[in-house]
Amino acid sequence: MSVSLAGMFLLLFYVTKIFLLDSFVRIEELDVTENVGRAVNLINDEARNIDIICGDYSAWDDAYRYVRDGNQAFEKSNLTLPTFLKLRLNLVMYLNGAGDVVFGKAIDLENSRFVPISAGFSRHISSADRLLSHTTPDSSVKGIVNLPEGPMIIASRPVLTSEYVGPVRGTLILGRYLSTTEVSRLAHMARLSLSILPSGMMSAVTKDGVMLGGDPPRVVVANGFRIIDGYAMVRDIYGADAFIVKVSNPRTIYGKGMRAVGYFLLCFLGLLLGFALVVYFLLKKLAVSQRQGEELEQRYSRVIEGASEGIIVTNRADGTVLESNGAIQNYLGYAAEELTGLYLGQLAFGDAAITDTLIERLLQQKREYRLRRKDGSALDAELSAGLIPYDGKEAVCVMVKDITERKQFEETLFFQANHDLLTGIPNRYLLLDRLEQALAAARREGHIVAVLLLDLDNFKIINDTYGHAIGDHLLKSVAQRLKSVVRSGDTIARLGGDEFVVVLTRIDRIENVVLVAEHILNHFTNPFIVDDKEFFVSPSIGLALYPNDDDSAAALLTKADTAMYHVKDKGRAGFQFFTTEMNTRVVDRMELEVGLRRALERGEFVIHYQPKVDLSTRRIQGMEALLRWNHPDRGLIPPNTFIPLAEESGLIIMIGEWVLRTVCEQHKKWQAEGLPPMTMAVNISARQFKQQDLVERIGAILAETGLEASVLELELTESYLMDNVSEAIAKLHALKGMGLGLSLDDFGTGYSSLGYLKQFPIDVVKIDKSFVDDILVNPDDATIVRTIILMAHNLNMTVVAEGVETEDQLDFLAAHNCEMVQGFYFSRPLAADGFAAMVRSWGRVAADEGDMTVMIDVDT
Repeated sequence: MSVSLAGMFLLLFYVTKIFLLDSFVRIEELDVTENVGRAVNLINDEARNIDIICGDYSAWDDAYRYVRDGNQAFEKSNLTLPTFLKLRLNLVMYLNGAGDVVFGKAIDLENSRFVPISAGFSRHISSADRLLSHTTPDSSVKGIVNLPEGPMIIASRPVLTSEYVGPVRGTLILGRYLSTTEVSRLAHMARLSLSILPSGMMSAVTKDGVMLGGDPPRVVVANGFRIIDGYAMVRDIYGADAFIVKVSNPRTIYGKGMRAVGYFLLCFLGLLLGFALVVYFLLKKLAVSQRQGEELEQRYSRVIEGASEGIIVTNRADGTVLESNGAIQNYLGYAAEELTGLYLGQLAFGDAAITDTLIERLLQQKREYRLRRKDGSALDAELSAGLIPYDGKEAVCVMVKDITERKQFEETLFFQANHDLLTGIPNRYLLLDRLEQALAAARREGHIVAVLLLDLDNFKIINDTYGHAIGDHLLKSVAQRLKSVVRSGDTIARLGGDEFVVVLTRIDRIENVVLVAEHILNHFTNPFIVDDKEFFVSPSIGLALYPNDDDSAAALLTKADTAMYHVKDKGRAGFQFFTTEMNTRVVDRMELEVGLRRALERGEFVIHYQPKVDLSTRRIQGMEALLRWNHPDRGLIPPNTFIPLAEESGLIIMIGEWVLRTVCEQHKKWQAEGLPPMTMAVNISARQFKQQDLVERIGAILAETGLEASVLELELTESYLMDNVSEAIAKLHALKGMGLGLSLDDFGTGYSSLGYLKQFPIDVVKIDKSFVDDILVNPDDATIVRTIILMAHNLNMTVVAEGVETEDQLDFLAAHNCEMVQGFYFSRPLAADGFAAMVRSWGRVAADEGDMTVMIDVDT
């Protein structure tokens, strides 16, 4: 009999284990497997976020020019330590098309400083590596790279223009270490016990665990009775094993299942012992058996009731709720008796008729549903299920986990991927999606779609002067003001920097587009208040229309951008519709810029020299050097065509230095040939003057050519001196301290503030040709010229008049004591040899009376 009892006990143990305990184990394994998948997805989400940032910084006109030309202003303004710390980046690299590093920094996030780039990363930046193999504009690489310092989440994109067009000029690589701090941050965000292990440990993990499905495959290892661990291998961008993601869950469900089994077996053991006395106590044993069965059900109910997550026990056949615990009652707002008898499908949003298939799907794998609370509100929940015995029948135990916080986190990630993080309005990705939808609707309904591209005038000056914090607040205010102007169904997006886009849909008449553009301009006439300061910014607006101009989103944005630059060229603070002629001008401008970039290396620039005459002696006293571009196809191009382009592209710095060096060398050559000493006035552009190392650059050229500082005179324009008066005064005194002379060009055409002029250490004032032209017929011009001469003499300055072409003009200037003149009356600009011959023929007498002055002007 004892053998029979033992056999029955073992049979009962295995049956209980199969139907009850193994069900809890499977639920536990599915739960930890899901959490491992969440951890892997979280790392992939981080890679996608870094890829989005990489896309913002790689598809950018300024970055495109920076990789191509190495513009240090871009680096100082945008590639800063605070920016990288804010983005939590450990690696930032710009490489040009040849694979050379234009900018490369590693960042120590914990100590907020730049550090050397890992030596182990160098093998990843060869031309054959995936990170640099970008052949198309939409190419991108993102994922994991294993380095000696640890795994790094990395993203790589080709450097393109802001319109995502090529050719590809280089590559941007961004990276973030999966350090202990970063892993802890991710674990906190996902509310997981998360860690990463070396990939070499996978064989040992597989040996001890249970392999489950999924991509990548998951391995579950029960670590005793308290912890269950889940593992998954993460591969790097080359397909090799990178590291193992490990997630640890407490075995809460398993522990309660064990206790339930223990209680059950203990009770049943008593039942078996009682069965041994059945012959003697049959009636008594029957009563005891009934009492023990009731106690068992009560204990099982207490296990369900004590669970921290929601539990619903349902009939497998029709999904009727048999029992529920306090957690699910709190989740849904029902009392226990209200839940009992409901169908499971009635608790989910959607068709209640899906109950039969719903239970079967839950038995196969976990699923996410929106459950309906008693008050009608929704609860985001994750449901999993297993079969259990209940009241002598097979029932379904449904585990309900509240995933509201996780859903909110996922929604936050989606928002960040599709919206501008500074202003909260759509970014380029969401803009293109909405614009494509608007175009599809317009094709069906026959409406007009308008794309308005806005660029803020003078924003860069405000941003550079008052700092990025003020600039960011100003951009937020601009976004809010644009929202107040357009309809709720229209789209406002930020492309980056100070560029915004407005998409107007369902437009019936073009006149309505004009009204919106005028409405925007009117709203920008009011000041923006930031930190109790008033700022005035105006937009330059380019407009492109569907179907008039194009039928694709990218083309409409490009053409709106072209129209916007046309507004900039016309004076800003206005709007302009795109025209075909604009596109022709843009192509011509691009061709001219390409030629300008090659002009220096091809030797296409030449300098001509125009005499300057002393009115008291009527002899040559100096000269002005004039820059010319001898284009191989277009011939001689006037400076007023290519100098503004050189200013805008930044090439004026190289051109200006070339002019200065060339004229200094020519001056030394003339000295060696016996020409008298000459003082040179060199025109300094606005970009050159704003260089922090301007004084050092000029000193280096003088040292290189061997020319004394005392014979060099810098010619400046009052407009850019007034941008930052205090800084200009300090820099002018520094230049003056080197022994250089200073000249003020085109006086009277700009600010002409006497209050500031007397603070500038100026030696020479030049009267602009526009005043000299009508000096004899326009009383106003004659008065201006007399006033300039008188004012300059009172301030101990010399006066030079430009553009003198007639003897009457010469006599007027001489009568009012103007010291020197230049113009076609005496000579057109001459080549170096021709001017030298003229100086020798005129200068034999003049050389005995004083130095000769040479003026260099790259703007004329």
